[in-house]
Amino acid sequence: MILLVDTSVWIDFFAGRNTQQVSIFKKAVREGADLALTRLILAEILQGVPSDPEFARLRGALSSFRVLLPESEETFVKAASLYRTGRKRGVTIRSLIDCVIAAIAMEHEAVVLHRDRDYDRIATFAPLKVVTALA
Repeated sequence: MILLVDTSVWIDFFAGRNTQQVSIFKKAVREGADLALTRLILAEILQGVPSDPEFARLRGALSSFRVLLPESEETFVKAASLYRTGRKRGVTIRSLIDCVIAAIAMEHEAVVLHRDRDYDRIATFAPLKVVTALA
């Protein structure tokens, strides 16, 4: 199983927040899980790094993770379709980037670890696998 770690979890991890998702992420790292990100997630993480040395260090650290790539132009068509399907059902997805990440995750049959309600919303009408909150 590929665990696609969303930007929301990475940000909490780097900020030292002790969320349920960060705990799952840390456990997955300890167990040697197949962790991944996308190029969009990489860009989202790096855009908020304030210093050049920290940027370089973080860029190097993140390079050790698998990067899931879009399979084709159809990935982006699927992302637009996800957005449109949500709107038709009265669900507004706040970010097209989340739709692109969801489309990539579905192509690779990855499970998304996140703290972003858009993925849960997408999963209500598409075959997106997400890590559900623990009781």
